[in-house]
Amino acid sequence: QVPHHLAALGSLRRLLLSYNRISSLAGLLQSHGGPLEALEAYGNQISLLREAEYLRGLPRLGSLVLFRHGATNPVCGEPGYRARLVSLLPQLRTLDGVATTASRITPAGAPTLP
Repeated sequence: QVPHHLAALGSLRRLLLSYNRISSLAGLLQSHGGPLEALEAYGNQISLLREAEYLRGLPRLGSLVLFRHGATNPVCGEPGYRARLVSLLPQLRTLDGVATTASRITPAGAPTLP
């Protein structure tokens, strides 16, 4: 699990938790309302979409990475994974390195065509 003492890190903006055998994001409850903008947690054991509920209290979270370079979490294979996460976390600008707000979904940083 994510360590519960993260709230003590009041200015934490980017959290890298990849490859740590994490199965729950419940520890992030302590960081609700904080300045966390980016979370990378690929290569873990997160298997339930409801784990994203623990991220709802992070209003500045704009980037979430649960899948990168073939490293994944079981949840990434769930039907509707991307649409459900974007719906649950509307503040996300990118999910797994791909833009969420463009009319076309493009890799982060790539220009979108009209």
